[in-house]
Amino acid sequence: MPAGVVPLPPPSAEEGFGSPRGISPGDHDGDGRVDLAFGLRGLVVGDSDLRPGATFQSFQGAAGFAAGPVVISEASPTRLASGDLDGDGRTDVAVAGEPVGGGEAGFLPPAFWVDYQGPEPDVRQVLGFDSVADIAVADANGDGRLDLLATRNVGGAPTLFIYRDHDPATGRLTGTPVSVALGVAGTGLRIAAGDVTGDGLADVVVALGGAAGAVLLVQDPAADGGFAAPVAIAIEGASSVAVGDLDGDGRLDVAVARGGAALPADRRRIAILRQDAGGRLARVASDLDALAPVVAVSIADLNGDGRADVLVQTRSPNAVVVFERR
Repeated sequence: MPAGVVPLPPPSAEEGFGSPRGISPGDHDGDGRVDLAFGLRGLVVGDSDLRPGATFQSFQGAAGFAAGPVVISEASPTRLASGDLDGDGRTDVAVAGEPVGGGEAGFLPPAFWVDYQGPEPDVRQVLGFDSVADIAVADANGDGRLDLLATRNVGGAPTLFIYRDHDPATGRLTGTPVSVALGVAGTGLRIAAGDVTGDGLADVVVALGGAAGAVLLVQDPAADGGFAAPVAIAIEGASSVAVGDLDGDGRLDVAVARGGAALPADRRRIAILRQDAGGRLARVASDLDALAPVVAVSIADLNGDGRADVLVQTRSPNAVVVFERR
């Protein structure tokens, strides 16, 4: 059973906010506690009133999460990722958005950017392409700096993009991303990155969406930014993934949200795959039950006890369901 629930603002057609669209935990205000960035999709209200949706931050204090989240951008976010992307010791937030509106309401184009946290005002860096399916933060090339990974369909071919070059003066992302053809078929393309095979290199787990499962892309040390052929993960209906050490053994494990439109009966469930000493992933016998339809899954130490928790964003209600490791 979940250990707790963090309520988020409910979708509101009057305010132009639709369904929840992803969470990203991280210490966004530098106080040592894990906060939450999350998004609500935009809507067209009435005949012509275009509302773009918003990305929010909910800050955790000594007494828990503040009652009123703070709007950090007006866009229709699809996915978010957090990490210190410029190496200044502060947690930055990357956001991928989608187009909203059309016709008389106008049109907001899709967007993909990073908000670098720092002395006021924060610096926003808009990146070079749109229609991004998902994003993740990881040290993709082992240079000790966090990189930004993104997936999108390019002419019907699922592709992974890795922003791994950093400006030496500012530490911010720069240059043209490395592109990697995933060699899989899928519509969801939700990703998480980390060393889930124990070889010291960041791998990528991809949830394919629909009735499909997930695949593991193991980084090939002989290829610059390349990966070996995808390895299937036999979990039906994989819709979101997260990577983290869930049992405290120093090895990264995987959480996979199941269900989606193709498997409505499983939309509340999270499968856990633990990494063994040989770098193999094995599914735990019992899934977690979030008790509500799942939007996204993440892993972070939300309660500050030094152990990673599984965080599940749900709709109906819009909330984050917390599974603590005991």
